[in-house]
Amino acid sequence: MKKYTIQGLEFTQDEMTIKKNKQLIKFLQNANIPDAGSIDEILSALVSGDVVGDFLSVVLDGDVDKLDIDEMTNSQLMEVLDDFLSLNEMWIRKLMKFIPQQTLGMSLTDS
Repeated sequence: MKKYTIQGLEFTQDEMTIKKNKQLIKFLQNANIPDAGSIDEILSALVSGDVVGDFLSVVLDGDVDKLDIDEMTNSQLMEVLDDFLSLNEMWIRKLMKFIPQQTLGMSLTDS
């Protein structure tokens, strides 16, 4: 389990549950994130699509609604995204094999 303090608020992140998997798939389908092959591209897509808060609401446990997303630092967001990918690497790889990239709107391939 990963722990974060962001803007004085406590959050945790752990391996995804089935419930969170479903939320993430819905998020990816609705977020209109273009194909992304690296963490930098995913980060850019989240920020430019103004969906960082939605993503954090899925992957973090804690009151994300209290965060001022625009004041979150790049390093904090990168750490959460890095941890998300490392905690869920096996599931993400399997997901990408079975669901067409167009359905999700993105891909996660080795950089």
